[in-house]
Amino acid sequence: MDNNLEWALNYAKQGFSVIPTKPNNVKEPIFKHAGKPPLTQEEIKQLLSENPNYGVALKMTNIFSIDVELRSMQEQLK
Repeated sequence: MDNNLEWALNYAKQGFSVIPTKPNNVKEPIFKHAGKPPLTQEEIKQLLSENPNYGVALKMTNIFSIDVELRSMQEQLK
């Protein structure tokens, strides 16, 4: 896959809820998504076609995740 639009559509096809994020900050969504239904394929196409620099995140529902930030951890351990 060559771009974020392709990745986002692929994730959505697999049943994930795709959340577009601000460019260069995948931890900051472009809109509040809590309590909202997942974006449709058409909504994803529109958002990421108009803004190809948006990042792609997944709504963490029924998924266990650990976010490890090695650089900051190493600095804290010094």
